[in-house]
Amino acid sequence: MMEKRTPIVVACTGHAIAQGAAYLMSADVRVGAAGDFRMGLKETQIDMVLRRFGPTLAKARLNRRFWMRAAVLGEVFDPETAIAVEYLDSVVSPEALLETAMEKAAQL
Repeated sequence: MMEKRTPIVVACTGHAIAQGAAYLMSADVRVGAAGDFRMGLKETQIDMVLRRFGPTLAKARLNRRFWMRAAVLGEVFDPETAIAVEYLDSVVSPEALLETAMEKAAQL
C-alpha cells in the first residue's frame, strides 16, 4: 500500500549555498525572493569534498545543461538564473514570497 505523500514547498528568503542548495533541490516546489542572492553547491570552490548525495541530487533535480557548472565546478547563480538551472521554480518580490509559497502549498 502506498503512503500519502505530502509535498514540500520552500520559500527561499535569500542565499542558498551548500546545504541550503541541497534543501532547495529536495523540495517539490521552490519559490525564491528576488534580490542580490546566490544559490549553489560551492563546496568545490572552497576545496571541500561534495559527498555523493550532492551530485546525485543535482543530477536528478537540476537542468542537465547546468549540471557540470553547478555540481562539479561549484558555480553559484542569482535567483533569475537559478530558475533556468532549476534550483528555483519561480522568483517573486520579497514582500510576496510567503504569500506565494502558501498559495502554492494550498494548491497542492
